[in-house]
Amino acid sequence: MIENDKIIVFLNNQFIIKDDLDDYFRHILILLNKKYDIALKGYYNADVYEDKKYGMILELKYEDMDYYNYFDQVDININIINNEFLYKIKYEFLDVVNNVTCYKYLGDFYIKADNAVSGICEVADVIYGEQAKKVFKYGKKVNIWRQ
Repeated sequence: MIENDKIIVFLNNQFIIKDDLDDYFRHILILLNKKYDIALKGYYNADVYEDKKYGMILELKYEDMDYYNYFDQVDININIINNEFLYKIKYEFLDVVNNVTCYKYLGDFYIKADNAVSGICEVADVIYGEQAKKVFKYGKKVNIWRQ
């Protein structure tokens, strides 16, 4: 998804390989370029949110620096943030999920799955970063009753 001057990518079941971070992110950028035809050049700040169960969310924010653009180079400042993901789900889909912790915050439902839930991204939005922290801090845990 491209939002304002940010590129946001959910990398489901992809995890950070710390052995060679530069090569790993170079590979990801090449894949983005090929798959989505996004010509990446210049300087980017990359926030990488990683959930040990689900994968990563990569936020690339372009910083306007003439040097990198002039020479068609790419440089990335990588910030790795360990973060638990939540899934914002509509009430009518709550019966689809099992083994989850459910939160209600500002009238919306969020689930934290204890195990991977297949197809969750089809019925829910991934919530991470500051928004997830607010839900954990201010949201109320609710029980899901099944008949």
